[in-house]
Amino acid sequence: MPKKSRILSDPKSREYGYDKAYKLAYRLAGEQLAQIKDVKAQCLKAGAGYSQAKQLITLDYLNQSALISLPDIEISLLDSEEPVPIREKILLLHYLISAKGIPLSNQMITYKELPGGANYFPSFAGRAIKPLLDYFGREPYRLIEVAKKLGGVSTQCGDAAVTFKALPRVPVTLVLWGGDDEFPPRGSIVFDRSITDYLATEDVNVLCETIVWSLVKSVGNNPGQGIKDKLDGILACYSNDKSDLIPILQEIQEAFGYLPREAMQAVARFLRLADSTVYGTATFYTQFKLKPGGRRRIMVCRGTACHACGGVRILSETEKQLGIKSGETAADQSNSLETIACLGACSLAPVMMVNHSIYGRLKAAKVKQILKEAK
Repeated sequence: MPKKSRILSDPKSREYGYDKAYKLAYRLAGEQLAQIKDVKAQCLKAGAGYSQAKQLITLDYLNQSALISLPDIEISLLDSEEPVPIREKILLLHYLISAKGIPLSNQMITYKELPGGANYFPSFAGRAIKPLLDYFGREPYRLIEVAKKLGGVSTQCGDAAVTFKALPRVPVTLVLWGGDDEFPPRGSIVFDRSITDYLATEDVNVLCETIVWSLVKSVGNNPGQGIKDKLDGILACYSNDKSDLIPILQEIQEAFGYLPREAMQAVARFLRLADSTVYGTATFYTQFKLKPGGRRRIMVCRGTACHACGGVRILSETEKQLGIKSGETAADQSNSLETIACLGACSLAPVMMVNHSIYGRLKAAKVKQILKEAK
C-alpha cells in the first residue's frame, strides 16, 4: 500500500501511467477498427469517406480532414504537419467504431443527460466550461468572432452561441450568458440527443475540451484586443455628448452585426448614461438587433401602404423562398428575416430591403429573383 501511494503522488509516475493507458486505449481501438469486416459500410454510418484502393479513411474533424490509413491505423491531418494528440486519435477511432448512422434528432441535451454525465460533470465543467467562461464569459460576442475561424456557426441561443460540426454526425453547441456587476457569466455546452449513438461520455469530455482550448489558443495572449480595438475605434470618433447615442449604436451594429451587451455597457460608460437608458434605446428602435443575425438581413415592410398593396403576399413568398419565418435566422446564418413598421418608401409600396438595398413595387413572382441576385 505505501508503494502504491508513493507512485500516485509522483507527477512523473502519473504522467507515465497516463501515457501507458492512452497507448493501450489507442491500440485496442485500432484492433477494434481492424476487426470490422465491412469498413465501407461503417464509414457510411460515420459520415466518413473510404478508399478501398488506398486503404484510407477520410474523416472531417473540427474544420479539418483527418486521414486514417489501414491496416496500420496511422492518423494524420490533411494539409498539416501538426501531429494529432493521442487522446484525439483515440476519440476519432472510437467515433468510427461506435457510429450507428442514426440521424440527428433535433432534440438538445446537456452533458448531465449523457450516461453517467451527472457523476462526471464536475470534471467536465473544469475541463471545458471553466476555460470557456474564463476567456469569453465577460465578452460573449468575442466567442462568435473567434469561432468563425474554426468553422463555428453563430446560433440563436443565450447571449452568444456557436455550433461546431465537430464530427460528421456530432454537432456541439457552446452557449454563453454574459455576466454583470451582480451576476457572474454562465455557460453551457449542449448536444443533439443522438450523440450517444456515436461517442461515449468520456469521449464527449475530450471533444469539448479540445474545442474550447482550440478557441482559447486561437485568440492568443490578449484575447479581446482585436474586438476591443474595434469598439474603441468607434468611440474615439465621438465626444461624450449624449446626443450621439444612436449614431454610436448604429456604428457598433454595422461593425458587429448586432449590439453585444458588453458593447452597450461600454457605450453607457462612455456617455455617462445608465445601462438601462442605452438598453431602452436599443430595444425601442426596430433597426437595432440584440442577437447576432444572418449574414444577409431581409426586411419586409408591414406599413399601411405596403399592407394595402399586397405586403402580406410578399412576406409569405419571402418566407417560402428562405425556408424561415419572420423573426427567424437560417440555421446556417445565411439569412435573417424580419418585418418592419415602415421603410419610409411608401410611394414604392410594397417594399422590401435586403441589407442596404430597397426593392419596390414588388410582386410575389419577383421575390425569388431578388433573393437570388441581392447581396
